[in-house]
Amino acid sequence: MNKGTKCAIYVRVSRDDQHCENQLLILREWAKAQGVEVFQEYVDHGVSGTKKSRPALDRMIADARRRYFKAILVWRFDRLGRSVAHMASLAEELKAVGVDLLSHKESLDTTTPMGKAFFYFAAMFAEMERDAISERTKLGLDRARAEGRVGGRKKIALDAQKIQTMRGKGMSHTAIGEALGCSRETIRKEIQNA
Repeated sequence: MNKGTKCAIYVRVSRDDQHCENQLLILREWAKAQGVEVFQEYVDHGVSGTKKSRPALDRMIADARRRYFKAILVWRFDRLGRSVAHMASLAEELKAVGVDLLSHKESLDTTTPMGKAFFYFAAMFAEMERDAISERTKLGLDRARAEGRVGGRKKIALDAQKIQTMRGKGMSHTAIGEALGCSRETIRKEIQNA
């Protein structure tokens, strides 16, 4: 990558209790060392890599189509997605608009033939890892049930009226969830079911 090239930084963590800043610090330093200009940082916090549509990822792809930058820096390729099909279509779309992908952890980029090949291998391994995690989780839940225990998150008693009041004050699902000690998805479902 040439010095002065305009790039985007993309980071993602799956859970609300994880921190994007860990990846951002590394990628900012990496961009600085490479002498590239960071156009914008795109951050998906608490969003699974299995979802093809993510707020920050969608904005970044739209900006890539507008050719606002020439490269995307990620901590690892699996931050972009966890399925081979999604990663392949993403790589093709970015290639069509002239945007390269660079991974800090894998020390590879898609500007080289080896980097392109590795990108697809990384996507394949990310999908295998996702499937293995899912399988282990299901096995653990099955074992817990067989032992008479209930797996999963503990149920939280939520006050629907309090949630509606907070929502009426303009609070986001995330803010309400933080105030009540649960996820934004739990709040969203509670509002839908009310």
